[in-house]
Amino acid sequence: MKKIVLALVPLFLFAALIVVSGCEDSKLFPDLTTTTLATTTTLATTTTSTTTTTLPQVAAPAFSVASGSFTQPTLTVTIETATPGANIYYSLGAASASSLKAAAGSSVTLTLDRSKTVTAFAVKPGYEDSQTVSATYELYGWSQVVSGSIGDDPCVYALAAGSLYVGGEFTSMDGTTVLDIAGLTGSTWSSLGGGVGSVVYALAVDPATGELYTGGGFTTAGGLSANRIAKWNGATWEALGSGMNDEVLGIAFKDQTSSNMYAVGEFDTAGGLTARGIAMWNAGTSSWETVGGGGVNIGADPVYACVVDPNTGDLYIGGGFTSVGGVGANNIAKWDGTTWEALGSGTNDWVRALAIDPATGDLYVGGDFTTAGGETVNHVAKWNGTTWGGPNIGMNNNVYAIALDSANSVLYVGGSFTSADGVPADRIASFNGTTWEALDAGIDGRVEALCLDSAGDLYVGGYFLRAGPLSACCLAKWGKK
Repeated sequence: MKKIVLALVPLFLFAALIVVSGCEDSKLFPDLTTTTLATTTTLATTTTSTTTTTLPQVAAPAFSVASGSFTQPTLTVTIETATPGANIYYSLGAASASSLKAAAGSSVTLTLDRSKTVTAFAVKPGYEDSQTVSATYELYGWSQVVSGSIGDDPCVYALAAGSLYVGGEFTSMDGTTVLDIAGLTGSTWSSLGGGVGSVVYALAVDPATGELYTGGGFTTAGGLSANRIAKWNGATWEALGSGMNDEVLGIAFKDQTSSNMYAVGEFDTAGGLTARGIAMWNAGTSSWETVGGGGVNIGADPVYACVVDPNTGDLYIGGGFTSVGGVGANNIAKWDGTTWEALGSGTNDWVRALAIDPATGDLYVGGDFTTAGGETVNHVAKWNGTTWGGPNIGMNNNVYAIALDSANSVLYVGGSFTSADGVPADRIASFNGTTWEALDAGIDGRVEALCLDSAGDLYVGGYFLRAGPLSACCLAKWGKK
């Protein structure tokens, strides 16, 4: 209400009655609250009485998702007020006079195709306007990382964040000649010193130095002799001793500061030492070391994956073995720095992917298996330190890659499956702790690698030509749009 100022002039021997009412403009309608002031003046006393009429307020609009999901192309949102006869006004963004749109009634339905903040309020003549409320909807979708083909029958097998690093079998990125490895800074691709001599299966950035470690089937890096593993220091390639006698398939750093690094794969020796499938590079001595014995059992299939729990320093490895360091362990095991341990009865088939939730220490496992610890889990499982379980009923085919967005509690898995927990999902899906969701129309071929950057965007690599509705040769990004 506008302030009302009354100037009272005393008069003798008679009384004056003054009635004043006032109002102010609201967002769209006048505030119809009326205040009446009656003032009576006499010779001896002055008496003032005030009467205020309070209007009812329109119920604030409520938001609800009518259809769709955050991982689909569009999301349908309904805004409604519980006050009959009220009209909703809304804005896609911050409310302003120029952006406000009127809805014909107490309910409005919006279809969003990009991330938006929706602001709304409701009005009705004879009522006080509602509170202004807002809701933010973050929609995600696919985007291209590279245009056109990246080589003859190419595949991306490995990804690492920092700058984006890509490894696999390919010869170009957006017209830049590369050889099985490349780096992306902004929109510019780099060959990283001429690349390596053959396929790359593993990439990891040293948290202590930012240097890139690379593993695969190559025997040269930047023209330098480097047997299946090498380091890119930002300017040149360096060999890690005499390397391995066969392919390196996974890399993980022991801690955040020492640059000591675990490597797993199909090799039998590392730096000349017997180390079947698992070895550690000691950065302090620039030499290879065995990890708790000679490695996995003789005749084992490869060790495909490794991951370190950042809270405990425990190392987990997964692959196709029945023992490690002489300890029986079916396809998965833990090294606590002193001894190897089995994880219950393990899995009934190969483990190909591992990821740790740093908040809980839970280990997520993907692969060819259908049981873990005797429980039916179908290609993806969780080990909580004591028992096995699955995120619902799992996938209908193999899982090759896992990435965990711990900040948003979202698990991403990729592979060769076409359904997740019975939900159609082509080769990639997300799990929010309760349900599985497809990522739009998914991927039209096998997913081999997943990597999250600092913004929470997910990079996807593999053997494919399409991501959602977009042409995408072996590499794509899933992120906020």
